[in-house]
Amino acid sequence: MIHAFWSLKGGSGTTTTAIAIGLRWARAESKEVLLVDTQGDIPHAIGLAEPGAKGISEWLTQNEDLSQLEYQITSKLSMLPLGSEEVAANPEKQQKLLEYLTGDPREIIIDCGCMWRHEFSNPDMQSKAGSKPDQPPKPNLNQPPDLSLNQPPATSQLETASSSDAANPGASNTGFEAQFLLARALLEAAQNSVLVTKSCFLALRRISRSPWQPTGVILLMESGRALAAGDVTDLAKCPVIAQLEVDVRVGRAIDAGLLASDLPKNFSDTLADLPLLNT
Repeated sequence: MIHAFWSLKGGSGTTTTAIAIGLRWARAESKEVLLVDTQGDIPHAIGLAEPGAKGISEWLTQNEDLSQLEYQITSKLSMLPLGSEEVAANPEKQQKLLEYLTGDPREIIIDCGCMWRHEFSNPDMQSKAGSKPDQPPKPNLNQPPDLSLNQPPATSQLETASSSDAANPGASNTGFEAQFLLARALLEAAQNSVLVTKSCFLALRRISRSPWQPTGVILLMESGRALAAGDVTDLAKCPVIAQLEVDVRVGRAIDAGLLASDLPKNFSDTLADLPLLNT
């Protein structure tokens, strides 16, 4: 089964959460797990040297065996790295990657990273106070803010972007755009779509404009925040499947490249009860 982890704001903890769940499943649940890295961050978080080996980016333009590109992290946990080359758009190979992952009996965890795009914002939408969509008025800490803004989801924005690409052949052949489209394809193929977010007003207000409906939310809680799990559930229209306290020890483990060997126990134990373990 494919589980895609994504966010709508950078720095939300998507990579950390994906790695932590992969480690938990492989160790405590004895599951065979494959981590798929679409952002290039997983090797650094687990302490691997600067990736010089081939990965998805090389496979997209070369005739490689995908299974030979995997890196063994533990006996039951493997990683398919992004690679070191610039990502190239290759719809045919992208489809083969989807077929490869869909037919794999392991639990597939995909780090899709931040999936927010500027096109998802409505440039004509402004509050009565004159603030732009990405510059909301500060929330009243004594009263939960209105996160919905009464705005419909931006369901047609990706089609608009695709039309723009078609009108400019080669505009998204390589680089960030192709990398985004790769992550998008994997997200849309996933059976479990997990939004990772902090209890941050700026991040949560983007949910109503996202073209993707998560099946669950993992909420990273920070002390002093006014927003709670109920606010996220109402806005995302899906359950908060786990609440994780932001732990400085996790950040230290990532900085030291020791996340795979030094995952804080309370962080790991919280992930043990995730509903999507019942696959």
